[in-house]
Amino acid sequence: MTVKERIIAANTTRNVGRTDRAVRALLPFVVLLLWWAEVLPTWAALPLGLFTLMLFPTAFTAACSIYYALGWSTCPVRPDRQDRAA
Repeated sequence: MTVKERIIAANTTRNVGRTDRAVRALLPFVVLLLWWAEVLPTWAALPLGLFTLMLFPTAFTAACSIYYALGWSTCPVRPDRQDRAA
């Protein structure tokens, strides 16, 4: 497999489950809310906000390249595709 094919596979393989996606989508808003409520100081909210913003797109694509590289998946295997996963 070429490098280009590996990059495409990493970015198109669904490996982020529903709960994981919800957490990734809500985290930036939680950090923003904690900063706005002055629970988190700016020096902590800024790096946390940037980190959670990096997770945000994976909530919509359901594909995480880090999970792919590590061989992880939080996405359940569908019964009609179980024979293909093996």
